[in-house]
Amino acid sequence: MPALDPARRRDLRSVDGLFEPDGYRAATSDVGALLVFSHQTKMMNLLTRIGWEARLAAYARSNAADATPRQRDDAAARVREAASDLVDYMLFVDEAPFAGAIRGSSGFAEKFSAQGPRDGKGRSLN
Repeated sequence: MPALDPARRRDLRSVDGLFEPDGYRAATSDVGALLVFSHQTKMMNLLTRIGWEARLAAYARSNAADATPRQRDDAAARVREAASDLVDYMLFVDEAPFAGAIRGSSGFAEKFSAQGPRDGKGRSLN
């Protein structure tokens, strides 16, 4: 496969011939949609994790006779860690910045941004 000229990376219209496409969805996949989907999936996993850890900690507290103080402390520490991981991810802590604009190819970004929800002034986090 030919090497990609660094000067052309941002203006690349096609990946034809740059790598073996087997195992990828399609050469026309919208990178913006894939990034949003990846972010949503990890966010849901983190929300599930904190819910699970909170339920375990609540169980340890409610069954004090069955749990040692160390087990209760460990459960509380896992909740704090899960909460920290969740908040860091929501705020994009330690995420690499994009070198330039990300432009999709399917109209996904425009449709996603138009969905809202919006506040009284018409603003949205999307």
